[in-house]
Amino acid sequence: MKRITKRLTYANVMSSIAVFLVLGGATAFAAAQLGKNSVGTKQLKRNAVTAAKIKRNAVTSTKIKKGAVTGAKIKLSSLGTVPSASNASTLTGFSRKGLVRLAPTNGATQEAAREAAPATTLLAAGPFTLYAKCYSFATTVRAEVFISTSANGAIFNGESEELDGSPAFLNTATLETKRSVAFESIGAANASSMLSAESSAYYAIGPEGTTIQGHLPMAVRNGTLPEGDGTYGTGSCLFAGDLDVLG
Repeated sequence: MKRITKRLTYANVMSSIAVFLVLGGATAFAAAQLGKNSVGTKQLKRNAVTAAKIKRNAVTSTKIKKGAVTGAKIKLSSLGTVPSASNASTLTGFSRKGLVRLAPTNGATQEAAREAAPATTLLAAGPFTLYAKCYSFATTVRAEVFISTSANGAIFNGESEELDGSPAFLNTATLETKRSVAFESIGAANASSMLSAESSAYYAIGPEGTTIQGHLPMAVRNGTLPEGDGTYGTGSCLFAGDLDVLG
């Protein structure tokens, strides 16, 4: 014991303390500097990583697993308006309907029946309105879609008519028979007929710049169908359509 006491000089004590501090500091430094990929999900405490601890713009699209973000995980109030919807919502008179069922209006002649049939709006945008009529004459039932404009000098192209300024434009006073977009008719010998979307394409360009295009599928029945009313319901003419606003 005396031998140990003799060796405990001031210099020895101070050097021992210095070594202890150096080693302790190195250990702490080593603990702070973790090896690459040494911390995984098992080492993270639940809810340890919060939004406040994530660096701004640190999470990019390339770091998000495909399919990880679903509609249920998105706060709807945080979403803005998509460009096309913005254009549609601010476009004058924009409207769109789904499937329309109409019963035929009868007339002694085709012209009389067409004029008597009420106009049912299907689509509208800017100066343009596309409306449907269902009418019958003799033994024929006819489904027909027309276009109208509130501005003169418009260009229109449909399955039935074309008005591009040569010789005439689509104007406010253009006769209805010249504004037919597409039609489908069927005689008494048949039960039903359908005009496909591909056969009823149209487009129109207004003088103020509104440009629209789309398709107008329609179906018409005349008589009793073997399997009942089905999609027709109580109507004889079915109308549907789409409208894309390009400008």
